[in-house]
Amino acid sequence: MGYKYLDNENNKLSRKVLGDWIKNYSINNYGSEWNYCLGLSYRYNVKNLKWRNNVKGLIKNLYIKDNNLNGFIFNEYDLNFQNIHHHLIIKSDLIKDEITKIVNKNWNKKGLFDLMIYDKDLFYCNYITKHYNKDEENEFNLILDLI
Repeated sequence: MGYKYLDNENNKLSRKVLGDWIKNYSINNYGSEWNYCLGLSYRYNVKNLKWRNNVKGLIKNLYIKDNNLNGFIFNEYDLNFQNIHHHLIIKSDLIKDEITKIVNKNWNKKGLFDLMIYDKDLFYCNYITKHYNKDEENEFNLILDLI
């Protein structure tokens, strides 16, 4: 890859600031913590921007059931830069079983998922930013931008 990543103090600080901002986003905009953390991985290699179509269908189906849905998606390559996976932080009025059913229906053939109830003490928002800016595809988006 032509992109050079430097893990200097400025990059570390910018990832921490971004993680803290994501953590506080839900509190500042909705008056409460995030509801869910969702990890999505693939059974096959997905590179470039092909992941968008895979995630769009899932987000659309979640939004159909909850039009108050919001959150962020972070894309991250594995250590060998071979395969992308996603971390989502979600604000939703749906209960966990409803989200699990929708995600399973939309993601079952694509890969695996891990849905957890958000726990502010686990520092998930800082975790999902750990590889931000390592290359042009380690990016983040509002999940609603994918609809």
